[in-house]
Amino acid sequence: MPAPMVGIPGGSGMQTQVMIQQLIEIERKPLMRLEEENKRNQIRIQAWEELRNRARVLSNLSRDLYSFSGPFTVRTIVSSDPGAITGSTSPDVEEVSQSIQVLALATYHQIHSRQIQDSEDLPAATFRINTGNKDIEVKFQGGKFPALERLLRQHAGNDFEVSSVRITSDRSLLTLRSKNIGVAGAFKFTDPDGLLRNLEIVGETKQQKTATEALALKDRTAPVTVAKAETLLPVLVEGTTVSKLYFSSAFKVTKADVPDGQTVTLGPDVREQIGEVELNAPDIERRRQTREEKALQGALQAEVIVIYDHMGARKELKMELRGDGDQSVDIAAAAGGPAKLLEIRVIPVPASEGELKDFRVDTMREEEGLFGPKHETTPAKDTRLLVNGVEVTRPRNEGITDLIKGASLNFHRTTESAVHLKVQHQSDEIKKKIKEWVEAHNALVQFVRENDKFGSKDEFQMNRPTDPNAGIDEGLRKLEDASGIFAGDAVTRRLIAQLQSAVAQSYPTRQQPAFRVIGDIGISTGAVGSDWKDIQKGLLVIDDAKLDDALGRHPESVRELFAADGNEDGVTDNGIAYAINRDLAPYVTVSGGVIASRIDLLQEQIKSNKKQIYNKELSLKQKEQQLREKFGRMETQMRQNRSTSEYLKNRLSPGQ
Repeated sequence: MPAPMVGIPGGSGMQTQVMIQQLIEIERKPLMRLEEENKRNQIRIQAWEELRNRARVLSNLSRDLYSFSGPFTVRTIVSSDPGAITGSTSPDVEEVSQSIQVLALATYHQIHSRQIQDSEDLPAATFRINTGNKDIEVKFQGGKFPALERLLRQHAGNDFEVSSVRITSDRSLLTLRSKNIGVAGAFKFTDPDGLLRNLEIVGETKQQKTATEALALKDRTAPVTVAKAETLLPVLVEGTTVSKLYFSSAFKVTKADVPDGQTVTLGPDVREQIGEVELNAPDIERRRQTREEKALQGALQAEVIVIYDHMGARKELKMELRGDGDQSVDIAAAAGGPAKLLEIRVIPVPASEGELKDFRVDTMREEEGLFGPKHETTPAKDTRLLVNGVEVTRPRNEGITDLIKGASLNFHRTTESAVHLKVQHQSDEIKKKIKEWVEAHNALVQFVRENDKFGSKDEFQMNRPTDPNAGIDEGLRKLEDASGIFAGDAVTRRLIAQLQSAVAQSYPTRQQPAFRVIGDIGISTGAVGSDWKDIQKGLLVIDDAKLDDALGRHPESVRELFAADGNEDGVTDNGIAYAINRDLAPYVTVSGGVIASRIDLLQEQIKSNKKQIYNKELSLKQKEQQLREKFGRMETQMRQNRSTSEYLKNRLSPGQ
């Protein structure tokens, strides 16, 4: 049944509608408190999220300082002439220096033909082209110059480039450029039909062919057992020169070792009759090894002497075998190029025996029918370097990894003198990361400090109601507004205490000089003579000169201060960066972390408040309906009473 109308003129005369609104507003005041609490909780959530974000930034920077990919593990090559030599390094490469002069750069072989007329008929021919990787067979069916150029382009692939240069209106040059750099990428041709010679692509000079092939030995078959000095004679095709010799070796001691440094030699069996018992045992000879013998067996196994012919003179190249496995002798490096191999002498140390096998050689010989080019635009050359006064060659200009261990070098131009290369830490990058780390630390500490201040007792008393019997809720709320969000919070206080402890702590180190505290490298909470109030804030400041000096002279000591491996198991377990990252882990964890739990609690409180508000709003609607019904009935009764009063008054008045 609908509620009676309220506030109709002629009723009670009271402002019933206003009264209902006022009563509802009084009932709604607790809801306003809950809504205000939700707004405060949203602000608290934002503050905790900001705290977690700042802690995460510091945690990530700390982890970067000690991780395997951090700035302390990265080295750089500093070149005194970066326009001539540059390079890159692998992580944790040793800090070394090297002096290299670039005498010549490796080149791509480029050749050209004679001038060929457009109308010239070229005969059919088959020929082969080699640029180091493989032989490419080309079958030309005959025709004009464009047909030959087209066919060569089809076969070029990743081995060479083909182009033409228009000389006159009816004459062109054919140019070929190898895609393989260095001497190994030089053009070699097989031209049985003479087409390339006719076009003057091929000259009359025979070309040498390089290969790696098995080495046969005269009157010996591999494996070769060596128990004394042996001379091995190589069997090679006449005219063959060798640039490198390869073989495998394995040596052993021929007498048994015993723990006390003696050798035991077993002799013939000896029979001994004792009573009715016959004893049969070998005769044993014991001999104590000298110190020299033991040292010799532990190091040198054999000496190998390679004898080769150099400009008609016999030359010797010696090497020592000190371990089993694959061995190699670089003859070309010693002779200045491939040389004729004459003998291989193997001299084992006393009381040892070895086995040599898998003999192979890098050879070079003139190949029948293999010719070089006639017209060279750019000769094929290897990179020539002077490394610490020794001339060496390399087959390319980039990616040279065997001159500095763990480094890759690139050569860009020749130099008049030696270029000094040094592998060292990237001090600028390390300093940049340390500065970012200090800034992140200060941002976190300052954020907490700004939000954990307390309002004063005077502010609380000033905001209390004047009525002594009134509650203190309003005063408390105003006191909260005057205080920080983290005021008195145990979580933030513990966080700051852990940061202060990590920064002030002394850390163990094995490096010299020993940087045990962060102040040793120029990072502190204030210089000597600073205001105590500033020092108490806990913000870090950097002495740039002191930090630069520490990074420039003792980078490893700085690294161990931030990240150390105390038990030498290859895993970082100490240092400032490690300690801070470890201490911040519970705060930055998204699921189940300290701050995450606090945020979840506030969100649950907001959800609970919203539910209370919703239920109370439903209740207020019912309350309003009830009030309207009550006031409506009252208005109806008042009208009826007034109408009855008027009736009686009219009936009872005199003169009626």
